[in-house]
Amino acid sequence: VELEGAGEGLAERTARLAAALAERRGEPPRPHPRDPFIGVVDYWGEDRPGDEAVPAVVYLGASRRALADDPETDLAICILEAAARHEPRLTGLLEEGASDPRPLVAWTARRLLTARRGSVTPGLRGFDDEAPPGPGTAAPGKAPGG
Repeated sequence: VELEGAGEGLAERTARLAAALAERRGEPPRPHPRDPFIGVVDYWGEDRPGDEAVPAVVYLGASRRALADDPETDLAICILEAAARHEPRLTGLLEEGASDPRPLVAWTARRLLTARRGSVTPGLRGFDDEAPPGPGTAAPGKAPGG
């Protein structure tokens, strides 16, 4: 699945990725080339106070990312992590994610924007100004993790 998509926002890309993964269910694993593994930039190299409450998983061997119980939320986080490492940068996608109603998605996007720029977009709440979402954090009317 290509990350680039003219005019596509986070929701459209998440749906496209979910559909591609659904098509692959039941297929035998595809052969992988024997090229040496190259890790990715670690945009979560240091914990801030409270980060230990954020569920996380190792991301491409050299980094970590937030982990959501809800599959759609987790795919959105994966897309944001890829967007932060994409060249040319997909800053617009990260900025969209920063205002996502799902706390873990918005937190991830702001963390990535801060890591990429050293600061956040004007008008967005600063990453360092907020507490990380804990395992039970949810937007009003939403289930935790979703």
